[in-house]
Amino acid sequence: MTGFAEGETSKPSPKYVGGKGTQGAATYMGPCTPAGAPHHYTFTLIATDLEPAELPPGLTRDELFAKLTGHTKGATGLIGLFGSP
Repeated sequence: MTGFAEGETSKPSPKYVGGKGTQGAATYMGPCTPAGAPHHYTFTLIATDLEPAELPPGLTRDELFAKLTGHTKGATGLIGLFGSP
């Protein structure tokens, strides 16, 4: 994949497999910053040689990293600082 259309990752798709987020959903919900002080969010993008169907839905972060052992081709990250009025 080279990208997703706006809102595409907020619903199930054959292009990716959703893991288990902090709210228990298998789709991306975006940052939900609590009111008050800004909050840091870490976004990590990992390129693999695995097809999406090779990863079961609902994996936790630790389960995903175990499955990626030997299959990671590259990774990058971004830390965002978001605040809510």
